Parts: sequence; structure tokens; C-alpha cells
Amino acid sequence: MDRQEMLSKAQYLNIDLAGKSDLELIWLIQNKEGNQPCFEVNIFDCKYRNCCWRKYCQPIVRTFQVVC
Repeated sequence: MDRQEMLSKAQYLNIDLAGKSDLELIWLIQNKEGNQPCFEVNIFDCKYRNCCWRKYCQPIVRTFQVVC
């Protein structure tokens, strides 16, 4: 998902964009969609299979897990 798609999704969900970082917007979107606001917080066994951020988050977490 590119930045414009993220901003469109946030607006659709009535999330105030002012002063928010991309990470904060992702967490707010996750929360509005009924998921934990957990993007990139090193959850190694994510149970949120339908989260729209999963494919971006889990590879980062797996890389972190291998490096450590």
C-alpha cells in the first residue's frame, strides 16, 4: 500500500490526519479496523490474518528475528 492509499483509507475511516506520522496513521487504521495497533512492534506470531498491513509488517519482523 502506498502513502496515497494509506491517506485515502484513513480519510475513509474518518481519521484526523493532522500531525500524524505514517506509523501513527497505520496504528489508527489498524485500530479502526478491529486489529491491534501493532505494526512493526515485533510480534512474531501475528494472529491478525486479515490486517491490510500484514504483508508489510511480518517480513520486517521475520528479518528482525533472524538477525537477533
